[in-house]
Amino acid sequence: MKKIWVLFFGCCTALVLFQDYFQLSLLGYRRMGLMGVVVAAASAGAYLINLRVLQPRFNRMAPGQKATLIGLALAIPSLFLLMQGFLAKNFCIYALAPQHTLTITLPQQSTNDQAELIWFKTSFREINLRTLNASGNWSFPGKSHAIGKPGEAVSLSWQGKVGTEAQLVFKPTAESFIVQINWDGNLENINLQRPDLNAEVNYAVSFPEDALPSRILLLGAVWLFGVFLFFALGVFLATQSYRPPQNAPKRAEWLLYTLPMILVWGIFLLTYWPGMISADSINQWQQVQDRSFNDWHPAIHTMLIWLLTRFWNHPAVEGIFQILALSLTAAWGLKTLGDFGVRRGFLWVGAALFALLPVNGFMVITYWKDILYSTALLAFFIVYLQLILTRGDWLNHRGRLAGMTAIMLIVSLFRHNGFLTVMIAVIPLFFLFRRQWKPLLIAVILLVGLRSLIRGPIYDALKVTRHPGQSSLVLVHHVAAHIHAGTPLDAQEQAYLNTIHPLPNWPYDCTYAGETTYSPNFSRSVFEQSPWPLRKLSLDLFLRDPWVDIEHMICNGQLVWALPLEIRIRQVPLYYNSEGASTWVQENSFGLTEASLLPKQVAPLHEFYRWTFLNAPLWRPAFYLLLLLFCIPLVVLRRKCSPLLLLPPISQALLIFVFNVAPSFRFMYPATLIALFCIVCLFLPLAEDNKEKTSHPA
Repeated sequence: MKKIWVLFFGCCTALVLFQDYFQLSLLGYRRMGLMGVVVAAASAGAYLINLRVLQPRFNRMAPGQKATLIGLALAIPSLFLLMQGFLAKNFCIYALAPQHTLTITLPQQSTNDQAELIWFKTSFREINLRTLNASGNWSFPGKSHAIGKPGEAVSLSWQGKVGTEAQLVFKPTAESFIVQINWDGNLENINLQRPDLNAEVNYAVSFPEDALPSRILLLGAVWLFGVFLFFALGVFLATQSYRPPQNAPKRAEWLLYTLPMILVWGIFLLTYWPGMISADSINQWQQVQDRSFNDWHPAIHTMLIWLLTRFWNHPAVEGIFQILALSLTAAWGLKTLGDFGVRRGFLWVGAALFALLPVNGFMVITYWKDILYSTALLAFFIVYLQLILTRGDWLNHRGRLAGMTAIMLIVSLFRHNGFLTVMIAVIPLFFLFRRQWKPLLIAVILLVGLRSLIRGPIYDALKVTRHPGQSSLVLVHHVAAHIHAGTPLDAQEQAYLNTIHPLPNWPYDCTYAGETTYSPNFSRSVFEQSPWPLRKLSLDLFLRDPWVDIEHMICNGQLVWALPLEIRIRQVPLYYNSEGASTWVQENSFGLTEASLLPKQVAPLHEFYRWTFLNAPLWRPAFYLLLLLFCIPLVVLRRKCSPLLLLPPISQALLIFVFNVAPSFRFMYPATLIALFCIVCLFLPLAEDNKEKTSHPA
């Protein structure tokens, strides 16, 4: 970076910090001086890091690597802003914000209570209540406490800059007490009476984001700050050399990596005993108890539960199995990285990441097919990584071929989109590894043959009930989008759609297909008996107006790409019931209920769960997708290997984006596991430091 760009980086840093921390009603010399210190410190730090670390490393890189790194540094901040939806709700510079007026009036009323205002906060700061203009009977015991009694001309008034949101908080009253709040001439009456006098009365109001110049300035500063930051991180992570381990690991040493995961996740299971059980879990438990399987949820997964219950007919056996399966898969992946030269310290950091990420603790004890599917997709990515790093030579072993086939089979069977996910990732390998086309072809043939055998004769022998129209529910969602958008329909199409649901009253929610398919007037039997007319209709509607489908997928795919979701994402079945107690077992006829073995941990863990959702991006699939899009290209640069390494997680994300039916985190849980694993992949030795570039380590 040239000196002018280093100074520009310092200015962007100061502007970003200014927006978050320095803004008050008046800038003042102290705050301007503080911004100057930030500019000087950030510029000097960036100059030294660039001079001594980044520039020498960047200059040693090949032209193609430089271009890739610059492209990555430009793309990640752009994707971040896109995933934010360019909302920037709090991006507002005080000097450019519009003025607003507030009047709080206490009209005459028969009550012995009084109004107590205890908090007034805007997007910029908390307002000292003593600075409000008081009229009538008001007292101010503190800067955040104003007490008023109703009467003639009893009011508080204020004028100033708010930003995008303002919040007033009152204490509740035992009797009816009306307060009039007037923002910019818009009058609203609120009643402070509440049955719970320990609660607070919150009044929040939002304002248009009309400070466009400040938003453009700050968004630009954030983007440029991100470009500089990710360029620096990219150069360092793509070129940093790590000493290889001195001693080869012992044969079974990798099993030790499971211990932190089993310990932490075991505490989660004991706390939420017998595990988190949703309506889907109860449906499968019913099939297990009745030994009558159907393929709405993949029947092979339900059969696995039935097999596990032969050892112990209790739901917790599924949780124990999921903990063991995920911990062993993650530990095996860490062992694989160790074989390629990652040092033990980094592997233990990876084990700790898997164990301590709160998302894993909650998900691994939730009884959904998606947990084992995500585990299998992580295993598939580990195999895929070995194929890429060894240029396909990893396949030159029959035992590995059998293992790869088994993993792909599990992925293809445990979710209905699993087969497509695998094939999207595997087919390009035929072009990349032409010498290994025979073992690849054998693996694909075995996959197709075994999957057909299981889903055909074996399911028939076990009398598995099929749902041939299930895949059409996604098409119903797209058709409902066209009906909602008013796409023209001919008489024959209208007649057909009327047999499924009366027109024009098709319910539609772009984020949830169930709004349509669970409508009382909806008939699935029409397309379950003959799905082809619906498939043809959906294709015709797409060709007639493709933009409707694109808009639908953008909204429906928020689960994949959006960081601040406009919808409430579904995480795990952990709620507060009507009595304020934690509940995690769906009501059922089997007598299954919450029975915590560590009851004192329930409340704090539940609150921690809520905090992570509200205050961190840990329950946003887009966060892990962004992490993948940053880490995997750096692994490609470090090892000088194929960018096809992106395919396994991207194929899963792409299919969910196109065919999603509900905003459920579990559909994108594989991205979480693969992203954690890819963080540890950044500590792989550089290609030039690796003596065995094309063969699997011994």
